[in-house]
Amino acid sequence: TLEFGRSGFYQETRNGHTFAVGQYNIRDVSVCVQFTTGLSRCDSFVENNGQLFVEDRNGQRLPARAG
Repeated sequence: TLEFGRSGFYQETRNGHTFAVGQYNIRDVSVCVQFTTGLSRCDSFVENNGQLFVEDRNGQRLPARAG
């Protein structure tokens, strides 16, 4: 699950364990994350049947939650 906090905090959780953290900002329909590791990426928000997802450049969708 990808969590986007109101303060710009980002956290990715997989199988109940924190996988990645960082800060994010939104540009148009894209969300760009600067990870604490120094890496960064930009993805797109997608809604499907009322569920929010983030889609990466390869088309993989992960469930997202706005906090």
